[in-house]
Amino acid sequence: MYDSLTFGELTALQDMLYEGTEKAYRVASFGYSEPSQFDHYRLVHLDIGRLFIEAGTELLRRIDNQYSEQAA
Repeated sequence: MYDSLTFGELTALQDMLYEGTEKAYRVASFGYSEPSQFDHYRLVHLDIGRLFIEAGTELLRRIDNQYSEQAA
């Protein structure tokens, strides 16, 4: 999914997902006082968090590969 993105695009995506994860956490925290709201958005929060981790993992892989190539 991330292979077609440039390094800059992947970095921008990671940044947007980080902000989305923060917002999802704030909404989820609010949801504890309103259980119906938490249940309504729970799956969206999980998906945003998973995408954040996936994009971050790909970003770290690319950074690691870049430094490995430079060291060789």
